[in-house]
Amino acid sequence: MAVVTFAALVVANILRVWALVVVGYGLGQPWLAEMLHVPLGVLGFVAACGLSWVALQSASSHQSATVAPAFPSPPLFLILLLPLLWLGSLGLAPVHPMPVALNLQTWQGSPEWVTEALELTPAERDFFRPEVGTTVLKQQFETPDLKGSLLLVGSSTWRQQHAPELCWAAHGLRVDQMTAVQWRGLQARWLSLEQGSLSGFYWFQSAQGSTDNLLSRMGAELRGEDPQWVLVSALIEGSHAPDQPEVQALAKQIQTQVQSVFAADSPS
Repeated sequence: MAVVTFAALVVANILRVWALVVVGYGLGQPWLAEMLHVPLGVLGFVAACGLSWVALQSASSHQSATVAPAFPSPPLFLILLLPLLWLGSLGLAPVHPMPVALNLQTWQGSPEWVTEALELTPAERDFFRPEVGTTVLKQQFETPDLKGSLLLVGSSTWRQQHAPELCWAAHGLRVDQMTAVQWRGLQARWLSLEQGSLSGFYWFQSAQGSTDNLLSRMGAELRGEDPQWVLVSALIEGSHAPDQPEVQALAKQIQTQVQSVFAADSPS
């Protein structure tokens, strides 16, 4: 049965890689492939273990057990041990009390900005349902060079945050291109939408740093590294490039102000 388990794991991994290649390259959806990477791995592992268990039960039904063994047979022992080893390898952190929600109302843009509060859409209100440890701020902004909207979601759980390209696509905005960028230590994701009529960027920020990867943000929470995160998501009118000084200045100002929110909420 150990051979069956090994073969099933190999086949499951091959199918997972094939599915990721089809989604990422064949369908041109790398962000979706990135999100499916871990769930498909877990699903393949569970399916392989289930197939091994069925094979073991089928083999046992054809054997006459005259004496009950004192210990589980080695194949069954391995099948039971593998899930435990996998769970142990996750290194899940102990459960911590729910942190107090960040006060995003203390967030202030540059004095040169003109801002106006925006109402959440019905879909956004449904997604960001009231939950302890979550706050949402949505604004329209106008700088001397740029105009657009900004969404900040502070939360202690990744379930209240999302990959913004999915939200924009759900609102009917076509994502033309998406790339990872580095702005002076800020790791973010840059997007071109609606045939260049809109530009956007986003990142996930904690008191310790930033990432453009939702899975990295989830992993940090599971490891207990950072209790609070802010999703920063911005849409800019017009066609822009991530290397434009005004774009980089906007992103850096937002990052600095979000960091000040963490500093204001940190215990003195």
